[in-house]
Amino acid sequence: MALLQAGSLSGEGMRPPPGSGPTHQWLLRLPLPFVVGITIAFTLGPDVVGPSNILDFFAHASAYAALTVAGLVWPSRRAGAWWVDLARALVIVAFGAAMEFAQHLVGRDAQIGDVGANAIGVLAGLTVVRIGRALLD
Repeated sequence: MALLQAGSLSGEGMRPPPGSGPTHQWLLRLPLPFVVGITIAFTLGPDVVGPSNILDFFAHASAYAALTVAGLVWPSRRAGAWWVDLARALVIVAFGAAMEFAQHLVGRDAQIGDVGANAIGVLAGLTVVRIGRALLD
């Protein structure tokens, strides 16, 4: 009877104390749609970088590194597991290849080198997130 009065069996004692739970995880969901939208706009819009050069490589790699970081911090029950991170990274590489194909459909030049630059950016983003998690844990 004392347990019921204390609230441990009634469910009240099962809740985490205020401020200790993942109450602000929705903030981690904000970057991904924003970065995806920017990536699509720059990929399918007018060419702002010009012909393929080192600047084009860094534009692709940095965009897909940002996309990967945003995708890997997206909260879920299994977020942080290596296989979840790998699966998300592979989806982002496939997204990059699809965007190159879509460029061809809108009259821009699709280049296999851009897919490689995207993949290098995904690898960089994956590395940053995995090292960051290791340092914070």
